[in-house]
Amino acid sequence: MIRLSGGSKKRSNIKIPKGVRPTRSVVRRSIFDRLGPRVEGTKFLELFAGTGAVGLEALSRGASEVVFVEKSSSVKRILMQNIKNLSFEERIRVLQMSVRKALEVLKERGELFDIVFADPPYKFLKLEENLIGLKEITSPEGYFILEVRKDRTPPNFPGFNLEKEVRFGDTKILWYSRLSREL
Repeated sequence: MIRLSGGSKKRSNIKIPKGVRPTRSVVRRSIFDRLGPRVEGTKFLELFAGTGAVGLEALSRGASEVVFVEKSSSVKRILMQNIKNLSFEERIRVLQMSVRKALEVLKERGELFDIVFADPPYKFLKLEENLIGLKEITSPEGYFILEVRKDRTPPNFPGFNLEKEVRFGDTKILWYSRLSREL
Protein backbone atom coordinates (compact mmCIF):
# COMPACT_ATOMS: atom_id res chain seq x y z
CA MET A 1 0.00 0.00 0.00
CA ILE A 2 0.98 3.59 -0.59
CA ARG A 3 -0.71 6.76 0.62
CA LEU A 4 -1.86 9.95 -1.04
CA SER A 5 0.33 12.84 0.06
CA GLY A 6 -2.07 15.79 -0.13
CA GLY A 7 -5.49 17.24 -0.72
CA SER A 8 -8.90 16.15 0.52
CA LYS A 9 -7.94 12.45 0.64
CA LYS A 10 -4.48 12.95 2.18
CA ARG A 11 -3.14 9.78 3.84
CA SER A 12 -5.71 7.56 2.07
CA ASN A 13 -4.36 4.15 1.13
CA ILE A 14 -3.92 2.94 -2.43
CA LYS A 15 -3.47 -0.73 -3.31
CA ILE A 16 -0.55 -1.71 -5.53
CA PRO A 17 -1.18 -4.36 -8.21
CA LYS A 18 1.40 -7.12 -8.45
CA GLY A 19 4.25 -6.21 -10.79
CA VAL A 20 3.48 -2.47 -10.82
CA ARG A 21 6.07 0.15 -9.81
CA PRO A 22 4.05 3.05 -8.38
CA THR A 23 5.24 6.64 -8.50
CA ARG A 24 6.83 7.20 -5.09
CA SER A 25 5.25 9.68 -2.68
CA VAL A 26 8.29 12.00 -2.71
CA VAL A 27 7.99 12.25 -6.49
CA ARG A 28 4.23 12.85 -6.35
CA ARG A 29 4.68 15.52 -3.68
CA SER A 30 7.31 17.26 -5.79
CA ILE A 31 5.09 17.20 -8.89
CA PHE A 32 2.08 18.62 -7.07
CA ASP A 33 4.12 21.15 -5.10
CA ARG A 34 5.45 22.46 -8.43
CA LEU A 35 1.98 22.51 -10.00
CA GLY A 36 0.47 24.11 -6.90
CA PRO A 37 -2.99 25.63 -7.39
CA ARG A 38 -2.85 25.01 -11.16
CA VAL A 39 -4.26 21.52 -10.47
CA GLU A 40 -7.62 22.84 -9.27
CA GLY A 41 -10.31 22.48 -11.90
CA THR A 42 -8.02 20.83 -14.45
CA LYS A 43 -8.70 17.97 -16.79
CA PHE A 44 -5.92 15.46 -16.08
CA LEU A 45 -4.77 12.43 -18.09
CA GLU A 46 -2.70 9.62 -16.59
CA LEU A 47 -1.09 7.29 -19.13
CA PHE A 48 0.26 3.87 -18.06
CA ALA A 49 -1.93 4.37 -14.98
CA GLY A 50 -1.02 1.34 -12.86
CA THR A 51 -2.16 2.18 -9.32
CA GLY A 52 -3.57 5.51 -10.50
CA ALA A 53 -1.68 7.23 -7.68
CA VAL A 54 -0.83 10.36 -9.64
CA GLY A 55 -4.33 10.84 -11.07
CA LEU A 56 -5.91 10.07 -7.69
CA GLU A 57 -3.57 12.61 -6.12
CA ALA A 58 -4.74 15.13 -8.76
CA LEU A 59 -8.38 14.45 -7.83
CA SER A 60 -7.57 14.78 -4.14
CA ARG A 61 -5.98 18.16 -4.91
CA GLY A 62 -8.93 19.49 -6.87
CA ALA A 63 -8.71 18.29 -10.49
CA SER A 64 -12.19 18.29 -11.99
CA GLU A 65 -11.71 15.10 -14.02
CA VAL A 66 -9.11 12.40 -14.55
CA VAL A 67 -8.89 9.94 -17.42
CA PHE A 68 -6.77 6.88 -16.71
CA VAL A 69 -5.29 4.72 -19.46
CA GLU A 70 -4.35 1.19 -18.41
CA LYS A 71 -4.01 -1.74 -20.79
CA SER A 72 -3.91 -4.62 -18.28
CA SER A 73 -7.29 -5.92 -17.10
CA SER A 74 -5.87 -7.24 -13.81
CA VAL A 75 -4.21 -3.89 -13.04
CA LYS A 76 -7.39 -2.06 -14.06
CA ARG A 77 -9.36 -4.09 -11.46
CA ILE A 78 -7.10 -2.80 -8.66
CA LEU A 79 -7.25 0.73 -10.12
CA MET A 80 -11.06 0.58 -10.05
CA GLN A 81 -10.96 -0.59 -6.40
CA ASN A 82 -8.72 2.37 -5.54
CA ILE A 83 -11.09 4.78 -7.29
CA LYS A 84 -14.13 3.30 -5.52
CA ASN A 85 -12.42 3.30 -2.10
CA LEU A 86 -11.75 7.04 -2.51
CA SER A 87 -15.29 7.77 -3.82
CA PHE A 88 -14.00 9.33 -7.04
CA GLU A 89 -16.19 7.33 -9.47
CA GLU A 90 -18.07 10.37 -10.79
CA ARG A 91 -14.92 12.31 -11.73
CA ILE A 92 -13.03 9.60 -13.62
CA ARG A 93 -12.96 7.55 -16.78
CA VAL A 94 -10.78 4.52 -17.37
CA LEU A 95 -9.75 3.50 -20.87
CA GLN A 96 -8.53 -0.09 -21.03
CA MET A 97 -6.36 -0.01 -24.12
CA SER A 98 -2.84 0.77 -25.23
CA VAL A 99 -1.61 4.32 -24.77
CA ARG A 100 -1.22 4.74 -28.51
CA LYS A 101 -4.83 3.69 -29.15
CA ALA A 102 -6.08 5.88 -26.27
CA LEU A 103 -4.40 8.94 -27.74
CA GLU A 104 -6.07 8.22 -31.09
CA VAL A 105 -9.48 7.83 -29.42
CA LEU A 106 -9.08 11.00 -27.33
CA LYS A 107 -7.94 12.95 -30.39
CA GLU A 108 -10.96 11.72 -32.40
CA ARG A 109 -13.25 12.88 -29.57
CA GLY A 110 -11.57 16.30 -29.59
CA GLU A 111 -10.61 16.06 -25.93
CA LEU A 112 -7.99 18.38 -24.44
CA PHE A 113 -6.14 17.91 -21.16
CA ASP A 114 -4.47 20.55 -19.03
CA ILE A 115 -2.00 18.09 -17.51
CA VAL A 116 -0.83 14.79 -18.98
CA PHE A 117 1.28 12.45 -16.86
CA ALA A 118 3.00 9.28 -18.07
CA ASP A 119 4.94 6.73 -16.06
CA PRO A 120 5.73 3.91 -18.50
CA PRO A 121 7.64 0.82 -17.36
CA TYR A 122 11.33 1.75 -17.18
CA LYS A 123 12.12 -0.81 -19.90
CA PHE A 124 9.50 0.62 -22.27
CA LEU A 125 11.56 1.70 -25.27
CA LYS A 126 9.22 3.20 -27.87
CA LEU A 127 7.93 6.29 -26.07
CA GLU A 128 7.99 8.73 -28.96
CA GLU A 129 6.34 6.17 -31.24
CA ASN A 130 3.58 5.43 -28.72
CA LEU A 131 2.94 9.05 -27.77
CA ILE A 132 2.15 10.24 -31.28
CA GLY A 133 -0.75 12.65 -31.00
CA LEU A 134 0.20 13.92 -27.56
CA LYS A 135 0.24 17.53 -28.78
CA GLU A 136 -3.29 17.26 -30.18
CA ILE A 137 -4.78 16.25 -26.82
CA THR A 138 -2.80 18.68 -24.63
CA SER A 139 -4.24 22.16 -24.18
CA PRO A 140 -2.11 25.05 -25.53
CA GLU A 141 -1.16 26.05 -21.97
CA GLY A 142 -0.81 22.42 -20.88
CA TYR A 143 1.95 20.36 -19.35
CA PHE A 144 3.25 16.91 -20.12
CA ILE A 145 5.07 15.28 -17.20
CA LEU A 146 7.07 12.13 -17.87
CA GLU A 147 8.63 9.78 -15.31
CA VAL A 148 11.61 7.80 -16.61
CA ARG A 149 14.69 6.02 -15.34
CA LYS A 150 17.46 8.48 -14.39
CA ASP A 151 19.81 7.37 -17.16
CA ARG A 152 17.30 7.78 -19.98
CA THR A 153 17.96 10.52 -22.50
CA PRO A 154 14.97 12.90 -22.54
CA PRO A 155 12.79 12.07 -25.53
CA ASN A 156 11.76 14.81 -27.96
CA PHE A 157 8.06 15.35 -28.54
CA PRO A 158 6.95 17.58 -31.44
CA GLY A 159 5.22 20.73 -30.18
CA PHE A 160 6.68 20.51 -26.67
CA ASN A 161 9.59 22.18 -24.94
CA LEU A 162 11.54 20.31 -22.28
CA GLU A 163 11.43 22.81 -19.42
CA LYS A 164 12.96 20.99 -16.49
CA GLU A 165 14.50 17.71 -15.29
CA VAL A 166 14.33 16.66 -11.65
CA ARG A 167 16.06 13.55 -10.26
CA PHE A 168 14.91 11.38 -7.36
CA GLY A 169 17.27 8.43 -6.87
CA ASP A 170 16.84 6.16 -9.90
CA THR A 171 13.91 8.25 -11.22
CA LYS A 172 13.86 11.36 -13.36
CA ILE A 173 10.85 13.61 -13.90
CA LEU A 174 10.79 15.49 -17.20
CA TRP A 175 8.57 18.58 -17.46
CA TYR A 176 7.40 19.54 -20.93
CA SER A 177 5.20 22.46 -21.88
CA ARG A 178 3.37 23.53 -25.02
CA LEU A 179 4.67 27.07 -24.46
CA SER A 180 8.13 28.18 -23.42
CA ARG A 181 8.00 29.20 -19.77
CA GLU A 182 9.78 28.54 -16.51
CA LEU A 183 8.40 26.20 -13.88
